[in-house]
Amino acid sequence: MAKNMKKLFLTITIDTENPQNALVKDIYHTDTLLMPQKHNYGIRYLLKVFDYYGIQASWFLNIYEEYLCGDRILGKLCELLRIYKQDIQLHTHPVWLMDKEHRKKVLMNQYTLAEQIYILEKGKEEVYRLGGVWPSAHRGGAYGVNADTLRALERTSIKMDSSLYAGSPYCKIKSRYNNCIHALNGIIELPVSVYQINSKSGVYRNKSDINYSSYRELVQCCEQMMEHNMQYLNVFMHSFSLYKFFYRDIATADIDFSPEKKVIRKLIKFLNYLSNQPEIEIVTVREIGQRINSGDIDLERVDYVPATKRIRG
Repeated sequence: MAKNMKKLFLTITIDTENPQNALVKDIYHTDTLLMPQKHNYGIRYLLKVFDYYGIQASWFLNIYEEYLCGDRILGKLCELLRIYKQDIQLHTHPVWLMDKEHRKKVLMNQYTLAEQIYILEKGKEEVYRLGGVWPSAHRGGAYGVNADTLRALERTSIKMDSSLYAGSPYCKIKSRYNNCIHALNGIIELPVSVYQINSKSGVYRNKSDINYSSYRELVQCCEQMMEHNMQYLNVFMHSFSLYKFFYRDIATADIDFSPEKKVIRKLIKFLNYLSNQPEIEIVTVREIGQRINSGDIDLERVDYVPATKRIRG
């Protein structure tokens, strides 16, 4: 590592849920969290892969699905995450707690401050009851948060948030920063990492996502963040990212659980890359908070957005 170059702390964060749009539309009745047992390329497969590489990821768990289907599945899932020593955090899709019958209010920012405090309190309690750990961080479903969400997080003693996604139409919190860890209204914000794509069809932004980013783009994000002495990069995925149905509109309860082999190969190739980069340290979101408290990671006032060229698209 070059002298004075900061280490790049990388988190792998997983939105852990069943497909929400299909659930809200009541056209989906199959569990993707732990099923099917045979030929599983969901959570069980990811845990085995992470275990092989010695990786602890952060699983933002939509605990509110217990109000839709009970807590048996979520309890088993939390037990499995504990066995593999993974980091469990809170993911808010509050519709199942607050509006299960009408399903009109699916985002946190559609609720009042008092309602959001209640949603977070219930989420914390259930993560602790089923997972045995209090969540230290939060991510709003579909990034649908607002200033009241930050106030509610402070009121419920959740110190960190990872909902800021620059450019998302659902994200109603504003910040001058795109990618760096920073304080925002009393909360430590770990943004959803974004980068710029220059293509023949125009210039746009994408998040560093195992499904929607190429291997080349993920590597370029890492290398450019290191070149610009940035401390933090998040790699985003879903608990069902490796199934074929991820890229398809779910119109029936019959889901194609075949593996999306291109994405699996990309994930493995990227994890191999990370394992050979001593200047990159894979940490959990919980550990980020601990490193901030110990002074190993600074809250920053500089920002950088990587850029890459995409030949196709």
